[in-house]
Amino acid sequence: MNIAIIHSRLNSKGGTQRHVLAMACALQDLGHRVTVYAMAYDREKCYPSLLSQLKIVSLAGYDTEAQKVNLPFLKFLNYFLYSRNETREAARLAKMIESGTEILCPFDRLAYRTAVYYKKNIRAICSIAIMDDIYLRVWAEWRKSQFDPQYVLPLRRKFFYKIIDWYESRKYILPHERFVVLDTRTMEWAKKFFKKDADIVRNGLDLQGFPFFEHSLRQEKHVCLLSTGIFFLHRRYEDILHAVKILRSEGIDAELALVGGYSGEHRRYYEALKKLAEELGIGPRVFFLGNVSDAELLEQYKKGDIYISANHLQSWGLAPFEAMASGMPTIISNSTGAAEVLTDRVNALLIPSKSPEHIASAVRELLEKPELYAALARSGRKLVETEITWQNTARGLERIMNNESRIMNESFHNS
Repeated sequence: MNIAIIHSRLNSKGGTQRHVLAMACALQDLGHRVTVYAMAYDREKCYPSLLSQLKIVSLAGYDTEAQKVNLPFLKFLNYFLYSRNETREAARLAKMIESGTEILCPFDRLAYRTAVYYKKNIRAICSIAIMDDIYLRVWAEWRKSQFDPQYVLPLRRKFFYKIIDWYESRKYILPHERFVVLDTRTMEWAKKFFKKDADIVRNGLDLQGFPFFEHSLRQEKHVCLLSTGIFFLHRRYEDILHAVKILRSEGIDAELALVGGYSGEHRRYYEALKKLAEELGIGPRVFFLGNVSDAELLEQYKKGDIYISANHLQSWGLAPFEAMASGMPTIISNSTGAAEVLTDRVNALLIPSKSPEHIASAVRELLEKPELYAALARSGRKLVETEITWQNTARGLERIMNNESRIMNESFHNS
């Protein structure tokens, strides 16, 4: 099958970019012909080892910042002009997709537009939209309120966003034949907002990149905690900082390493966390490591004692599985999509979200129960080996592609 995988930006590292490229490689391994199409592309800033295995087609001269419009006091007009520019670029990328393509697989909001323009202007083929998030502005604003209780969306802006959501849903989202999501909650949201069923196909992991390290607690009253991910608000790193404060007040020498980018739009959250660490009196024991190389990340997984994922309302999350593959016992919030495939006290410790007290309690329990610590390390690795693989991801998507392609062909022949 000739498959076009579409993503707007392959010019940085992130979970979505890894998902796009690793899944493309896995589909290729199953014998499919795969081409990845992108608006923005920078081989060295993305994942060179994965990109080297794939055919990449990108827009020449595409610049995200160049699409933006900034007319003072005219925010609504800015949106329409920006949207027009992005839509024009999406249509331009659609013209670069091979005419012999059999399946479109767009991965984000702008990629959805590209697929729609291909179906409309070139050939009406099956499009399966990967939905790792709900691309609605009203939903995104509601999600903000879950992280900041004081945040209130002005009524005028809410009304404006509802109009945009209504328009974009019907023009760019609903035309796709099928939605694929990562977790049950996103599947339910897709049904609620778009009135369409979705299939769950979970992310995978390249086990060769995350070898198992035998972990053991070196000191009863000392623990090295680790958490990773770009500094989005949903990481809830502040909960881990408060947990470190609780543990240290109990005489446990807890330290925390945070790995992830905090430049640009994420800088404000980083500054707030750094200030909070100082206010809590734990500044010297919290290490903001920023972006690190793959080798440096493996070193953190190797020397850390316990991995913590405090994320709230995240659709999935591969990082906890990277830690589990590396042999780190993992504490994870039960509001993340990744928690759906985990069993409390069997392969991880599941805790309520937004609760520093539960994080501290879980850390304390692992320190006090070395047998539980060792069991989670072994069973976590076993789960990843059997369930969280890119081969499983590719096979799951392949089944959906075959089914939807068959339905479309039967419809075409019967018409």
